[in-house]
Parts: sequence; structure tokens; C-alpha cells
Amino acid sequence: MAQAAERAVLAADGAGPDDAEEHSPQPAERIAAIVPVAGLSTRMGAFKPLLTIDGQPLIRLTVTSALLGGASSVCVVLGREAERVRAVLVDLPGVFFVENPRFANSDMLTSVQRGLRALLDAGHKSGRGPKGGASFMSRKDSEEPIPLCPTEPPPDAIFILPGDMPAIKPETFRLLAERATSSAAAILYPQFDGRRGHPLFLRREAFAAVLEFCGDGGVKAAVADFAAETVASTDVGILLDIDTPEAYARMPGSHR
Repeated sequence: MAQAAERAVLAADGAGPDDAEEHSPQPAERIAAIVPVAGLSTRMGAFKPLLTIDGQPLIRLTVTSALLGGASSVCVVLGREAERVRAVLVDLPGVFFVENPRFANSDMLTSVQRGLRALLDAGHKSGRGPKGGASFMSRKDSEEPIPLCPTEPPPDAIFILPGDMPAIKPETFRLLAERATSSAAAILYPQFDGRRGHPLFLRREAFAAVLEFCGDGGVKAAVADFAAETVASTDVGILLDIDTPEAYARMPGSHR
């Protein structure tokens, strides 16, 4: 199943405009994805992104799901083992890479900020960024150059999901994108069995709050003042992060 999903992503890269219109969801907004994989995998005891399920690295399964779910591009934020992670993703269309040089002593928010700034600065520097020409530079990152996203224009919204959640179905991304066409909320969360999960859907009006936030609590704390909505989902994968050897062992097809 994992290999079939990858073939679908790679085949879509060569599809014509008519094929894309017929088979792909058409959200009202351009939605990119940010996938931070700069963590140290301390609790796992092994480097999580390159652990495998049915022979495929976790990070590849996670990114493939986002692409099949309609993400226009996926920014993977690298840290430890950056070149090894890059090597298992570089052939996927729509994927680009940003490094978090502070991965050893920073949190996931820092990685999200770097990815978001890369997505936005591309459009800003080409004259096609946010209305009014506002700068989205983060104070945390201002002294360090960040590569630009090769895909323009910049997104109207983003998905944020950790790189250790390979069980999220593409349909969950589409569910959130579809709900966004009729919701006024700036933040959307999928919910399974009364529990919020990933990916987080974030509209542009909340981007600056994420980039400027310097406190504790990560992305959720950064956007706490924005209207949020939970969207009921039948996908248990939104809750299944792989942080420990026990969690990995419970995943069908797991093998180090």
C-alpha cells in the first residue's frame, strides 16, 4: 500500500492539467505543508524518520500522505541526519528542504518558523507575497539566511504535521481543506474519538503570530487567540505519533 501511494505521487508529477483537474481535490486556497524532522529522537533511541514501515521510511510515508492529500508543496525542515533524510525524499515532486541549524537545542516551533518563512519569503522577494508587502521575518531567524521555496506563489494556508505520523490518511488533509472553504476559523484541527490530532490547518492571518511567538507551548500557544474549529474524522492515524519503541512496535509493518 505504501509503495502504491508513492507511485501515485510520482505519476501525478507527469500528469497534464486536465488530469489534475479531474482527479485532484480543488480547494479554494493554495495550501502547502510544513513537516519538521529536526528532533533528536531521544525517547525512541533510534532516528525516527528513517525507521521503516513495510520497507518505507516513516518520513517518506508522512510526506507522501500530505502530497496525496492536496498539499501544493511540502517543506521538510531538517536537522540531525539531514543528508540521509534528504536522500529518501529528493525524488518526490513538490518537496523542498530547509535546515534548522539549532536543532540540538531548539523546539519544533523553531523548525516550523523556518519552514514558514521560507514559504513566504519566496513570494515576498518576487513581489508576489502577502498583501501590503508585510515582512514575515522571525526574530529568532533574522540573523540566519533561509533558502527560498522554489514553488510560487506563497500559500494561503498551511498544514503542520510532525514527521513521525505516517498513518495519517490523505483523505484527512482533503477533509480539512474542504471544511476550510466554508469555515471562518483561522485554525482547523481534525478530531477522532473526542481527541484533537494532526495535521493542524493554519490560515494566512495566523502566520505572523506563529513567526513572532517566542514563549512556551509551541504552535498551539502561538495561535491560541485565533478562532479554531475541530473537524470530526474517522482517521485514527491523526493520533498515532511514533515517539517510543513501544509505539513503533504497535505499527503494522514496523521494522528497524
